[in-house]
Amino acid sequence: MKKIVSDIIPPSHNDNEENFSRNIPVNSQSEDTGTQSMSLEERKLEKEEVISQTAKSKIENSSNMINENPFFLRYAKHSDLENETGSLDDMPYIDTPPTADTKKIKKVKKIKPPKRVKMGHSSGKGRLFRWGLAVLSVIFLVIAITYTTSKSEVEIFPKEIDISMSNKTVNFTNSGDVEEFKKIEVTLDSTTEVLSDGSTTDSQSATGKVILYNAYSSTKQNLLIDTRLINEDGLIFKTKKAVVIPGYTKDGSVITPGQIEVEVYAEKPGAEYNIDLDDFKFVGFQSNKDKYEKFYARSVTPMTGGTSGLVYTLSDSKRDEVIVGMVIELTSRVETKLINDIPEGYIMLEPTFNLEDPIIESTDNYTDINIPQKVTLSGSIIAVSEDVLISNGQNEDVKDTTLYNLKEGSNVNIEVSDVQDNIVSTQVNGTFTIRGVVDELSVADQLAGIDKSQVPEFILNNTQIDKIDLKLRPFWRRSLPSDASKVKILIKD
Repeated sequence: MKKIVSDIIPPSHNDNEENFSRNIPVNSQSEDTGTQSMSLEERKLEKEEVISQTAKSKIENSSNMINENPFFLRYAKHSDLENETGSLDDMPYIDTPPTADTKKIKKVKKIKPPKRVKMGHSSGKGRLFRWGLAVLSVIFLVIAITYTTSKSEVEIFPKEIDISMSNKTVNFTNSGDVEEFKKIEVTLDSTTEVLSDGSTTDSQSATGKVILYNAYSSTKQNLLIDTRLINEDGLIFKTKKAVVIPGYTKDGSVITPGQIEVEVYAEKPGAEYNIDLDDFKFVGFQSNKDKYEKFYARSVTPMTGGTSGLVYTLSDSKRDEVIVGMVIELTSRVETKLINDIPEGYIMLEPTFNLEDPIIESTDNYTDINIPQKVTLSGSIIAVSEDVLISNGQNEDVKDTTLYNLKEGSNVNIEVSDVQDNIVSTQVNGTFTIRGVVDELSVADQLAGIDKSQVPEFILNNTQIDKIDLKLRPFWRRSLPSDASKVKILIKD
């Protein structure tokens, strides 16, 4: 047992105090001065005590290891048996695990895990290919976006020129197919119903106008006053005066009946005679079939005013109020219609604006409480050619008057001195502005496919154009599309 312990526990090193003293804790300098004055003998005894305690602790730990480990336990008993008997024959065998022969163990090389290879990243050429493909994709995308959002706009600024005239006589003449002036005429009517403000008892015969026709003979036909006319419903109307119907005229086999207009009235009073436009026959010619068919009449106005018994009336003051309002409204409509009917390339002569007297149709007595009122108004105006007016101006910049129009809003002072059937004479004073006329379709056809550098030459060949601005996208585009439909023309002020 002693031998085993001596193998485990190192020598005490009593002969080397200096080396062993390193394990002895040294008191701090701050300890009491009485301790520092301890004798050498006392310090030696204290050190031996510490060594003894340390050795005792190690022996206890070694005993525990021997008792717990079969390997140490076997050799501990072997040592005791040898000391007592001097023989190992009676020593019990303890099977211990075999130990490895380190000489036969070969060093195992460290196995490196396989490299992880990512698809597409196997070589520098692959990376170059991918970058090239990405760049091409971006280029194609940019080109596609550019052309889908491309535009070709042409902003055209027409040339504007001032024309001055001082008491310049300008005549506008119509001859053949050339119309340097036009007379524009408009006729409009307005109808309304007015609530009656009175009533009375009365009997009136309906009246109206008819045209009498003679397709029977080239000889005139005399008719007496109260000549009777009858319609298909059997209503009879009489002429208010004696008339003569001219005979027909003949051109080859074409017969044009003679005709005359006359006023008629209903044979009897009553509202049933108030009828719309209708055809009539002569009662006196019923016995002669041929004559009855070839003498006839047609109304040119409705038959109105027929009453019998209670009728409704309209006071003069109320009628005048209604008629005045209708005339004012109708005058505005006629003026607007005349201006709108002026053809392009013509300018109206305001002094020639004319309104005729209104035609008023007002019923005095009516069988309905709402009494109709009608006003008809006619107007006319003369419009003259802008080309003729411009050609009489003195300006060398105007090479072709047909390429210019009067600028909208220009005030031209034109006085009319004479108006005849085929000529209108005027006096022109002041300054007005003309503006170049640009045909958008024609210009688009001419500009299609041209380069930016050719635009100045195009302007020189089109004197009515002052400036052209091109707005092309993408920015590197140098020419307009060859397809004229893709060239957008914008006329700028």
